[in-house]
Amino acid sequence: MRPMFPLAAVASLAAAASADAHDWYEGLRHPGGMACCDSGDCRPVDFCVCAGQRECLLVDGSCVPVPWDRVLPLPAPDGRAHACWPNDSDVPGSTRPVLICVILPGTA
Repeated sequence: MRPMFPLAAVASLAAAASADAHDWYEGLRHPGGMACCDSGDCRPVDFCVCAGQRECLLVDGSCVPVPWDRVLPLPAPDGRAHACWPNDSDVPGSTRPVLICVILPGTA
């Protein structure tokens, strides 16, 4: 009779993969102490280049400069850039959201 371990391992991995991918954001805090994420405010973002060849993040269709004072000193576990901002955080007179926290790939 074959051991059931491989089947159990596959079932465990499937359950872990279906867990909310948002969980790793829980407990992250802005360098000033504010919670980074509240009910889905953090998400993966792509990089873009702003005017002056400055490194930026593509946030809701806008190329936003990386706010270096909001970058957390930990690498993103999936190797992507992530940013946290409330959906209602647009700067008055601007279409750019206010970023609370940024998590960069690699070692920040």
